[in-house]
Amino acid sequence: MKVAFVIPSLTNNGPNVFTLNLVNSLIDSQLFINSEICVFFMNATNKEQLNFPVKTSKLNIRNTIKLLDFDIIHSTMFKADCLSALLRIFSSNKNKFIAGIHNEIEEDLAFIYGKYKGYFFSKIWLTALNLIGCIVVSSPQMNTYYDRKLSKNTYREVIPYGIKLRSEEEKVIPSESEALAKLRNNYTVIGTCGLLIERKNYELLIQFLSLNPDVCVVIVGDGPNKKNLLLLAIKYNVEDRLCILGFKSNSISYYKYFDIFALTSYSEGFGLAMLEALGQGIPTLLSDLPIYKDFFDESSVGLFDPYDIHSFEKAFNKIILSKEHYSNSALGTFKKYFSASEMANKHMSFYNRRVKKI
Repeated sequence: MKVAFVIPSLTNNGPNVFTLNLVNSLIDSQLFINSEICVFFMNATNKEQLNFPVKTSKLNIRNTIKLLDFDIIHSTMFKADCLSALLRIFSSNKNKFIAGIHNEIEEDLAFIYGKYKGYFFSKIWLTALNLIGCIVVSSPQMNTYYDRKLSKNTYREVIPYGIKLRSEEEKVIPSESEALAKLRNNYTVIGTCGLLIERKNYELLIQFLSLNPDVCVVIVGDGPNKKNLLLLAIKYNVEDRLCILGFKSNSISYYKYFDIFALTSYSEGFGLAMLEALGQGIPTLLSDLPIYKDFFDESSVGLFDPYDIHSFEKAFNKIILSKEHYSNSALGTFKKYFSASEMANKHMSFYNRRVKKI
């Protein structure tokens, strides 16, 4: 069996990292050899790129047509899904096409582009998914979400995310290491990792700092909302307890400075940074979103309403009182649901079933 993964670019971001994790897991589990998988990307990037263990090719007219020679075409994200939908129209083998969905499309695009532009793009994306006719989602809740959004003829398969735990990849810059160690000696460190955009709701963490002088926040990430976050910290007079480190390819190396990990998003696909925190046994504060209800409860993480600072404070205090319990629960939850080998086996089984239908 030969599988083509189609992604928008090789940029180091969540959905592309998921594709990298899946490719690595399929190879590590000896379900494929490297030559049986190829990754195709649509756009070059000046940003830091992911290194896949298989051949990667920028799409052009010639190799786009050659995609049809693969047994499975697994696309991810808007541009890739639109291309896959167009290819399926002209393909005689309809069952080889699969789209991996990592977010709640309408809500996320509204956050990124605004209500009207987001609505327009979401309708195009949902139309493309209906044309592809087969999607993989990460949770039963997301399956229910797309049951309302997609045609009844569009098949959905639920396969939870899985990751291979990374160790410290490279040393933290000495000046940063010294500063972070000093913060941890003086404060309880709430850490997080992600793109600085409004949907991530990092404003909640800054507001929390204004109410809790014994806490500091460390964010590993960069993005368009950075200036607003810094201005908000100045407004609340907490800029000395907010540390925004910028993008780090070795983000896992910074987790050792976190006492608690926080995912504060208003909506989310499935936070890969959060999964890595769980795998490190870091007590976790988690937005109480429907997508997580099949995997987490109050005994495993600190759940809170992302719109309510007092709800966040209550969850934080609960974890502080039982840090050892929530550390053990984080690691136990990771092992139970989110192993890379389990994700690989389920994808392989799904691919085999799709191939047999062709």
